[in-house]
Amino acid sequence: PRVTWGSSSATNWKTPPLAKPLISDPEPEYAGLHHIDMEVEDQNNGGYVSTTGLLDSGSQGSCINKAFSHSTLANHKLKADPITVVMADGNHSSASPVTHFDTVAVRIAGHEEQLALDTMSLSHPIILGMPWHKEHNPRIDYQRNTLTFDSESCRQRCSHYGKTIPLRSRH
Repeated sequence: PRVTWGSSSATNWKTPPLAKPLISDPEPEYAGLHHIDMEVEDQNNGGYVSTTGLLDSGSQGSCINKAFSHSTLANHKLKADPITVVMADGNHSSASPVTHFDTVAVRIAGHEEQLALDTMSLSHPIILGMPWHKEHNPRIDYQRNTLTFDSESCRQRCSHYGKTIPLRSRH
């Protein structure tokens, strides 16, 4: 059998490498919420009103703040079937049930489209949920805080194709 001698028999003594400092446990990190600038057609006074839309790919639908809706829109529609909003923790939102929605023209990066937005009590003027994200499939660069409309669906249907807009971060 072959014998391998350990370091005690070494003829060349080397200083052991310095021990690497222990890496501390990570701490929770937080980032601001990301909004984009948009305009909403003011159905009560004509023209467009500037506002922001919260990007929320975790939201199953898109919605509008009830107070903003009542001050800007005139076309409130009763939902055939009210919905209950379920939060990420599984609890029902205090804003439930949602009984109305609004059909509204919005402009984002110069592109105009019609959206059907559930009307509910929110802390944001508009939330752009997963249906909007799936429709436009924008490329979001969180390091540069930009959103680019470069998907195939935007190439075929949107006037904002190829445009990059800034993300507005709020804590």
